[in-house]
Amino acid sequence: MGCLFFFLTLDPARAMSFAGAFTAPSFAFMGITFPVTDMNTAAQIWRSLLPVSHYIEVQTAQSSYGASAAQSLISLSSMLWYAVPAFVVMLLIKKHLAKSNLSAQTDLTAQAALSAKATPSTQQEKSEQSAQQGVKR
Repeated sequence: MGCLFFFLTLDPARAMSFAGAFTAPSFAFMGITFPVTDMNTAAQIWRSLLPVSHYIEVQTAQSSYGASAAQSLISLSSMLWYAVPAFVVMLLIKKHLAKSNLSAQTDLTAQAALSAKATPSTQQEKSEQSAQQGVKR
């Protein structure tokens, strides 16, 4: 999620602020210190957005209630939705890399054009200088 925030803003400080705001209430909304059944609807929605809450459900179920791996996979299946932001991040990375490659190619083309313009004038100046030297002699 931090990568998503970064590639949406392209500002590391702002991305860290968003990531902090997103994860700061995670201990309260995890369901360990405050029971999930007593949370209102908004708190339960926020809780479902945090990856740690799904992991804690599985850990609590396995350690306290002896849940099997099959039962744990059912609880972890909701974490598959985090593949959507991961996919968006991959698209944003590709877009960012393509943009930086394009700008690098543009810079190289501009430098080549400048050096090509400088080369003929330099050759012309050299021929003029040699002509002037020939006249002076």
